[in-house]
Amino acid sequence: MPEFMLHSRAFRIGKHISGSYSAQVVASSTALYLVVGQNALKMGLAAAGGAVGGLIAGIMERNRSDQTLAGAAPRVIETDLRELPSEVTAHPDWPVKATAGRVLVIRRADIESIRYSFWEWGIFVVVDGLEFRIEPPMFGRKQKLAWLHDAGWAV
Repeated sequence: MPEFMLHSRAFRIGKHISGSYSAQVVASSTALYLVVGQNALKMGLAAAGGAVGGLIAGIMERNRSDQTLAGAAPRVIETDLRELPSEVTAHPDWPVKATAGRVLVIRRADIESIRYSFWEWGIFVVVDGLEFRIEPPMFGRKQKLAWLHDAGWAV
């Protein structure tokens, strides 16, 4: 069994679309690593609205750039990919090719609840009352969930 496995390419913080991000969600037996990409709302505004939409999205992003993504969840660690231990990023099973960027680390011990819903199409993780929805791929969900189960996650 690999030490790390890529489980998703998107996640959402909270219940609203404004908290949706493209990402690489990597799991290990001890933590989830959410390597943050672009905000879905910002990408949608830029694509749909052209220059004006891009301007609005840029203003929204600038207003949020000084805020942490998981500000309401103090046990979620927000750091830069460069600051992760080399035991993680240099491991042969580590699937992330990027070397810099925001990453949220959710330690397994800090998770209040974790569940999978077929109908809501997601793995729901709650830390400090804040819900993270990890979106598994359309194909391969069964293997991803089996890996989590084998790694000791109670999904």
